[in-house]
Amino acid sequence: MSATSTLTQTAATPDMASGLATLGKVSFTLFAIIVFILMCAWLVRRFGSGYLPVAGSDIRIVASANVGPKEKVVIVDMLGKRVALGVTAQNVTALSESEIPADAEEQTVEGATNSQSQTPSFAQLLKNSLTRPKSGS
Repeated sequence: MSATSTLTQTAATPDMASGLATLGKVSFTLFAIIVFILMCAWLVRRFGSGYLPVAGSDIRIVASANVGPKEKVVIVDMLGKRVALGVTAQNVTALSESEIPADAEEQTVEGATNSQSQTPSFAQLLKNSLTRPKSGS
C-alpha cells in the first residue's frame, strides 16, 4: 500500500508546481495592474484635471506653475480679463489683473471652433448611436 500512495504523491507534484506557477503569474499581473492604477491616480492628483476645458464655461486656465509642494500660480481668463492667481491650500489670492491680449483671444476663438467641429459632444455621439439603423434584421 505504501508503494501506491507514494506513486500518487509523486504524480500530483508536477500538477501542483504548474498550478503554483500559474498562481504566481496571475498574482504578479494583478499586483502590476493595481500599481498602475495607483500611479495614474497619483498623476491625476498631482497635475490636476484643471487642464480639461469645460464646455460653455467663461473661465479658462491658460497656464499653471507649481512654486511649492502645495502652492501654485495660475493664469486664468475669465469675463474678458486675464487674472494671475496665487493658490495655496488655505486660500486664493489675486496677484494681478489685465485685459486679455487680442492675439490670445483670436487663438482661443479659433481653437474653440476647431476643437468643437472636430470632436462632437457626448450628446451628439449618443444621439447618433441611437438613431443609427440596425443591420442584420
